[in-house]
Amino acid sequence: MSKLVKLIVRGALGGALGGVCWIVLVGVTVPPRSSISNPYLFVAILYIIPYGLATGSVIGLAVWTLHLLIRSNIGVALRVLIGFILGTIAHRLLPGGTYSVSLQREVLFAVSFGLLVGVFTGLFIGNQIRTEVR
Repeated sequence: MSKLVKLIVRGALGGALGGVCWIVLVGVTVPPRSSISNPYLFVAILYIIPYGLATGSVIGLAVWTLHLLIRSNIGVALRVLIGFILGTIAHRLLPGGTYSVSLQREVLFAVSFGLLVGVFTGLFIGNQIRTEVR
């Protein structure tokens, strides 16, 4: 398996883990059914995993592209920042996101999704120098 594919797979796994953490966080904190026993939580987790995989893959590819452009290793903070920005944008593209909530709650959802997906993906991607494409 090429090292670029490994980087994208690690990004996808980070995105999926971040997405699951986000949906559990939303499921246990947002009324009316704010509990871990919420029956829709399992369905929401199954819904968010593919989206987290896709988002994490795009973040991994973006980090790799930036790494190739600047020809230097990208540190953890910058990887997390890239993941945060792309994750927040990805939340706005989330299908079914046209439900009626306040602007404050929508911003909170988008930022929390971007933060969780960005942190997990940025940490999972790792050091690009060790994953150099030859």
